[in-house]
Amino acid sequence: MATYLKYSILIAVCLGAFFITYTSINSGQEETLLMLRDHLSRAQEWPSYETVQTIWSGDQQQLKIHSQAKLDPYVIWVSSAARLTDTEEFHFQIYFQPDVLYIYSENANHWNKADYTHPVAGEVQGLKEPFPFWERILMKAKTIQRTHHEDNTLYKISLHPFQDEVHGVRFDDVLEGTLTVSINKESKHLQKTVLEVKMKPSLARLHEHIVYMTEYRNVGETTAKELPKEALEAERLK
Repeated sequence: MATYLKYSILIAVCLGAFFITYTSINSGQEETLLMLRDHLSRAQEWPSYETVQTIWSGDQQQLKIHSQAKLDPYVIWVSSAARLTDTEEFHFQIYFQPDVLYIYSENANHWNKADYTHPVAGEVQGLKEPFPFWERILMKAKTIQRTHHEDNTLYKISLHPFQDEVHGVRFDDVLEGTLTVSINKESKHLQKTVLEVKMKPSLARLHEHIVYMTEYRNVGETTAKELPKEALEAERLK
């Protein structure tokens, strides 16, 4: 009987802590959180847009991704520059089309193509649309602060500990994380999402401070980038 009572009290305490946390985010901030999720959902329906994604570790930019997307006709162009060493970068471009994607290695001056069933398509899928990552991070919200400025509304969101990955960069052993979202007051469009993370020191990583930012531009104004003629001679990946 004593054991049963002990476990009953323990369960009640755990459930109480869960509902207190849930209620705190719901009571004053649930509406704000739902609104931000709605902004992300509507952004995925933009007819056309551009994004610039950057990842910084320490004081160095490790990755920059520029993309242009148009839904009708469907084409997404991605240009990526990844830091390899202090003096060397790896550059490539991808053209996502309805049935096939074309990959151009600028370093090797070589074209390849693949359909979406190829493993490489899954590996590069995250490059073209950053929205699913930001939706996952938003689910880790702990507290939200909103400030109004002349041209935009800024949301600063503290995050619960989480594990995730973006463009090959892993977030684990997170000590603290902050998500900042900027919304244009006039258009109500996303302007910028910024994730800043501090992780526990580890010999397995060079830096514990990571900043990942996505900027959104030219919504409804971006034109489809044409596939270069050289791509038509691309080798199909096996």
